[in-house]
Amino acid sequence: ELKLNNLNTLLSKNISDSDFIDIIRANIFYSISTKSYLDIIKLLENYQQRIKSLKYNVDNLNETAKLYYNIALCYQKAKYYKISLQYLDFSIDIFNNQIDFENLIKAWILQAINYNNSYQVIESINLYEKAIDLIKKIKLSNENLIESIYNNLGYCYEVQENNIKALEYYQKFKGTKDKNFTNIINLARIHYKLNKKS
Repeated sequence: ELKLNNLNTLLSKNISDSDFIDIIRANIFYSISTKSYLDIIKLLENYQQRIKSLKYNVDNLNETAKLYYNIALCYQKAKYYKISLQYLDFSIDIFNNQIDFENLIKAWILQAINYNNSYQVIESINLYEKAIDLIKKIKLSNENLIESIYNNLGYCYEVQENNIKALEYYQKFKGTKDKNFTNIINLARIHYKLNKKS
């Protein structure tokens, strides 16, 4: 359980932006691991003005962009998709300007998840495909990132009832041992749907 009173005491002191970012991010990671999203959101709302002011500290822009991504992730987990998207806008601008492509792709993926959860599937698909194009262009070798995009794209096409396209992307997903089980279920479900249609 987050001890908000202790955190409030710590954060209310005259600490640097770097220390403030580190404390907030550490507690976001904790809240995600314990699924205590509402606790951390309460903390974020208490310090909204300070969090917003970080955007104007040019020395900390990349760290602020990462913090905003973490905040967006927290709001996405709590199903506040619109607020999550608002925080992602800043992260995406900074990652793009600083040519931080891997973090840019991660931000696009989270943006796509938010859109898909908001029933904006076309926007979600466009972002995943843009991410794939950039991955190919820069020859990124992060297999987990690439395979998560394939899996998520498969799900988007399945939502659209384009089961052939969904199958195409699910088959590209290999995943870790734990994630393979989910993929097997996805493939079985798609094969069932296709067989039922035929």
